[in-house]
Amino acid sequence: MTLLVLAISVPDDLDARAYEKVLQETMTQLWAYFLSFVIIAVFWRSTSGSSAPRSGWVRWK
Repeated sequence: MTLLVLAISVPDDLDARAYEKVLQETMTQLWAYFLSFVIIAVFWRSTSGSSAPRSGWVRWK
């Protein structure tokens, strides 16, 4: 699986309006991170069982 790195930084000296704007931009990054994680996980899950034997203690189906 691909390593996904997320760096979030918020300046300390923000007023309420600027903080809301930065938080909104950060949420966009979080959603993009979450969506890419789900897409990679679904792709990995769909291709992982086709060529490798399944382990005895992990049951996916």
